[in-house]
Amino acid sequence: MDDMLARTIIETLAKGINPLTGWILSENDSCAQEEIQEALKIVLEHCSIESTAEYLKSLPRNKKAKRYSRAGTAWSQKEERELLRLHQQGNSVKRISLILKRSTGAIESKLRKLGCPLYYEK
Repeated sequence: MDDMLARTIIETLAKGINPLTGWILSENDSCAQEEIQEALKIVLEHCSIESTAEYLKSLPRNKKAKRYSRAGTAWSQKEERELLRLHQQGNSVKRISLILKRSTGAIESKLRKLGCPLYYEK
Protein backbone atom coordinates (compact mmCIF):
# COMPACT_ATOMS: atom_id res chain seq x y z
CA MET A 1 0.00 0.00 0.00
CA ASP A 2 1.17 3.52 -0.83
CA ASP A 3 2.21 5.59 2.25
CA MET A 4 0.05 8.56 1.26
CA LEU A 5 -2.97 6.30 0.75
CA ALA A 6 -2.41 4.81 4.22
CA ARG A 7 -2.31 8.30 5.74
CA THR A 8 -5.46 9.29 3.84
CA ILE A 9 -7.27 6.23 5.23
CA ILE A 10 -6.27 7.16 8.79
CA GLU A 11 -7.27 10.82 8.24
CA THR A 12 -10.67 9.71 6.96
CA LEU A 13 -11.22 7.38 9.90
CA ALA A 14 -10.21 10.18 12.30
CA LYS A 15 -13.07 12.23 10.83
CA GLY A 16 -15.55 9.42 11.51
CA ILE A 17 -15.92 8.42 7.87
CA ASN A 18 -15.51 4.97 6.36
CA PRO A 19 -12.60 5.39 3.91
CA LEU A 20 -13.89 2.62 1.64
CA THR A 21 -17.46 3.85 1.25
CA GLY A 22 -17.30 7.54 2.18
CA TRP A 23 -20.22 7.04 4.55
CA ILE A 24 -20.29 8.23 8.16
CA LEU A 25 -19.29 5.43 10.53
CA SER A 26 -22.12 3.88 12.51
CA GLU A 27 -22.06 4.68 16.22
CA ASN A 28 -21.36 0.97 16.87
CA ASP A 29 -18.11 1.10 14.89
CA SER A 30 -15.07 1.24 17.18
CA CYS A 31 -13.45 3.95 15.01
CA ALA A 32 -16.51 6.16 15.54
CA GLN A 33 -15.75 6.38 19.26
CA GLU A 34 -14.46 9.80 20.32
CA GLU A 35 -11.39 8.38 22.11
CA ILE A 36 -10.35 6.39 19.03
CA GLN A 37 -10.76 9.39 16.75
CA GLU A 38 -8.72 11.53 19.14
CA ALA A 39 -5.96 8.87 19.20
CA LEU A 40 -5.91 8.76 15.39
CA LYS A 41 -5.58 12.56 15.23
CA ILE A 42 -2.65 12.49 17.69
CA VAL A 43 -0.89 9.81 15.63
CA LEU A 44 -1.40 11.92 12.47
CA GLU A 45 0.19 14.95 14.17
CA HIS A 46 3.38 12.91 14.62
CA CYS A 47 3.26 11.19 11.25
CA SER A 48 6.11 12.05 8.89
CA ILE A 49 4.09 11.10 5.81
CA GLU A 50 2.84 14.20 4.03
CA SER A 51 -0.95 14.56 3.84
CA THR A 52 -2.67 14.76 0.46
CA ALA A 53 -3.60 18.39 1.16
CA GLU A 54 0.02 19.29 1.97
CA TYR A 55 1.20 17.48 -1.15
CA LEU A 56 -1.26 19.33 -3.38
CA LYS A 57 -0.22 22.69 -1.88
CA SER A 58 3.42 21.89 -2.65
CA LEU A 59 2.79 21.35 -6.37
CA PRO A 60 3.67 24.22 -8.69
CA ARG A 61 0.65 26.16 -9.89
CA ASN A 62 -0.72 25.12 -13.21
CA LYS A 63 0.72 27.16 -16.09
CA LYS A 64 -2.78 27.58 -17.48
CA ALA A 65 -4.00 28.95 -14.15
CA LYS A 66 -1.11 31.43 -14.16
CA ARG A 67 -1.84 32.47 -17.74
CA TYR A 68 -5.55 32.98 -17.00
CA SER A 69 -5.22 34.45 -13.52
CA ARG A 70 -8.51 36.38 -13.87
CA ALA A 71 -10.45 33.16 -14.57
CA GLY A 72 -13.57 32.80 -12.45
CA THR A 73 -13.67 36.42 -11.30
CA ALA A 74 -16.47 38.81 -12.16
CA TRP A 75 -15.94 41.18 -15.07
CA SER A 76 -15.48 44.79 -14.03
CA GLN A 77 -16.84 47.61 -16.18
CA LYS A 78 -13.25 48.65 -16.88
CA GLU A 79 -12.46 45.13 -18.14
CA GLU A 80 -15.57 45.10 -20.35
CA ARG A 81 -14.53 48.43 -21.88
CA GLU A 82 -11.01 47.08 -22.47
CA LEU A 83 -12.49 43.94 -24.04
CA LEU A 84 -14.62 46.02 -26.41
CA ARG A 85 -11.67 48.29 -27.27
CA LEU A 86 -9.41 45.32 -28.06
CA HIS A 87 -12.18 43.67 -30.06
CA GLN A 88 -12.90 46.83 -32.08
CA GLN A 89 -9.19 47.03 -32.93
CA GLY A 90 -9.58 43.63 -34.61
CA ASN A 91 -7.65 41.54 -32.09
CA SER A 92 -8.31 37.80 -32.14
CA VAL A 93 -10.07 36.02 -29.28
CA LYS A 94 -6.79 34.29 -28.39
CA ARG A 95 -4.84 37.55 -28.28
CA ILE A 96 -7.50 39.22 -26.12
CA SER A 97 -7.50 36.23 -23.75
CA LEU A 98 -3.75 36.58 -23.23
CA ILE A 99 -3.99 40.33 -22.64
CA LEU A 100 -6.94 40.12 -20.23
CA LYS A 101 -5.67 36.92 -18.55
CA ARG A 102 -8.93 35.06 -19.19
CA SER A 103 -9.60 31.87 -21.12
CA THR A 104 -10.67 32.00 -24.75
CA GLY A 105 -14.00 30.53 -23.67
CA ALA A 106 -14.57 33.40 -21.24
CA ILE A 107 -13.72 35.95 -23.94
CA GLU A 108 -16.05 34.28 -26.46
CA SER A 109 -18.87 34.10 -23.95
CA LYS A 110 -18.56 37.75 -22.92
CA LEU A 111 -18.35 38.95 -26.54
CA ARG A 112 -21.48 36.94 -27.42
CA LYS A 113 -23.32 38.48 -24.46
CA LEU A 114 -22.27 41.90 -25.70
CA GLY A 115 -23.50 41.03 -29.22
CA CYS A 116 -20.08 41.17 -30.89
CA PRO A 117 -18.83 38.99 -33.76
CA LEU A 118 -15.88 36.74 -32.93
CA TYR A 119 -12.48 37.07 -34.63
CA TYR A 120 -10.08 34.12 -34.75
CA GLU A 121 -6.48 33.85 -35.89
CA LYS A 122 -6.03 32.22 -39.28
